[in-house]
Amino acid sequence: MKIKGFRTVMLLIGIIFTFIGIILLSAGCVVMAKHISDKQNYDKTQANITEVNHTNSNVFIEYTIDGITYEGKLNEYSTNMQVGDPVWIYYAPEDPYEFISDSKIFEIIFISVGGFFTVIGILFLIICYKKKRKVNELIVNGDKLSGTIMTVRTNYKIRVNNRYPFIADCEVINPYDNEKYLYRSENVMEDISMLVGMTVTVYVDRNDRSKYYVDIQELLSSYNNDYKIHDYR
Repeated sequence: MKIKGFRTVMLLIGIIFTFIGIILLSAGCVVMAKHISDKQNYDKTQANITEVNHTNSNVFIEYTIDGITYEGKLNEYSTNMQVGDPVWIYYAPEDPYEFISDSKIFEIIFISVGGFFTVIGILFLIICYKKKRKVNELIVNGDKLSGTIMTVRTNYKIRVNNRYPFIADCEVINPYDNEKYLYRSENVMEDISMLVGMTVTVYVDRNDRSKYYVDIQELLSSYNNDYKIHDYR
C-alpha cells in the first residue's frame, strides 16, 4: 500500500486538467478551421425557423435558393429560438440541401472550456513545482531537527473524492534556543495514525522558523517498506 501526499493528488489533478484542456482546445481549433474552410466554399443566405422542439432541442429551418424552397435541421439550439426567427446559414452551391449554420457556439464552448481546464491544470502544476522546490531548498539549506509526532488528525476543511486527508502534528525542541515548536505535516490522503509517538525528521529554515518540511519518508520506510510518503508544508 502506498500512501499518497496531497501534493501527489494536486500533481495528478494538474496533469489531468491540462491534458483534458489541451484536447478540448485542439478540438475547438479543428472545428473552427473546418468551419472557416467550409464557409469559404459555401454561399451565405438567410433562413427562417419553422419548428422548435424544446423537449428534444431540435430546430428546423426553411430557406429558398433560386426559387426552390429547402428544409433542414439546424445543428444548433437555444432556448431563445422561436418559430419565424431568421438565422444565417452557409449552403453548398452544388447541393443546397447541405448547409452549416453561421453560429460559432461549438468553437466557443470547446475553446472556453478547454482554456479553463488548461489554466487550472497549469496552476496546479506550478503550485506543485514551487512546493517541491521549497522542500528541496529546506533539505539542502535548512536545520535538520528531530521531532515527535504527537497527534494525527483529520482535516475536515478539505475533501478529495469524498475522503478527508490527515495531518500529523509534530513537537520539536530546537537545540539552539531549547524552545518547543509545533510543526504539522502536509495533508496525507491515507490514515497515518500508527505513527503517533514516533520520531520524525523536520527541516527548518534557519532564518524563518515558520518555514519547514516534515519528512516522514524514513519513518515510514522503517515502519513498513511498502509505505512511502513525503509530507511537507
